[in-house]
Amino acid sequence: MNRPPPIQVKHLQNDGIVATASQKLCLFKIFQLIFNDIVVTLPSFIVYKQLREILDLVLSLSFRRKCPPLRQWCIRYEAQHAYFKKITIKSNNFKNVPKMLATRYSLKQIYKLSRLPHLRMSNYAVRIQKIEISAFNKQMKELLLNHFGDINLNKDIVQCSKLCYDNIEYCRFTVHIIGLLNINEQPIFGQIIRILKANEK
Repeated sequence: MNRPPPIQVKHLQNDGIVATASQKLCLFKIFQLIFNDIVVTLPSFIVYKQLREILDLVLSLSFRRKCPPLRQWCIRYEAQHAYFKKITIKSNNFKNVPKMLATRYSLKQIYKLSRLPHLRMSNYAVRIQKIEISAFNKQMKELLLNHFGDINLNKDIVQCSKLCYDNIEYCRFTVHIIGLLNINEQPIFGQIIRILKANEK
């Protein structure tokens, strides 16, 4: 979640806000909206405007035709780095941090694979539950019948919150790249709203 954390008095006293890189980026972008009443009176507002122009250029999609700078950003690295920082602090082991992090991450991957009955059978669902047919509109019902065939929508369809397929884990409400657009290869994103299962499909 990119929502910035609450700004406390101690943050202002220490000249720093405790947040992830994505949260700080979100706060920076909406800063002018939040403090609209007083922002024009701040002496340093001109610095914010200059930084905002730099940010718009660096993260633009059409800054360079062959190599947009958006692809050079490090937000995904920061997200992964936040996980490793959290593990480092919680483990309280500072003797050989790289080895400890590599071991913990390897064990995590092994644990995910160990949940499979056999390595060949890499498909499983988590938290399966019945779903009301009233959750679908007419068009969605037609799509379900075309995909699953002759089924009873009230009895045969269930929903799961997580699906592992070919060792790739899909979760509800996660966002994935489903394609590329134009010659700039701008990513097209899609969000998983429901994961439905019927007759082993």
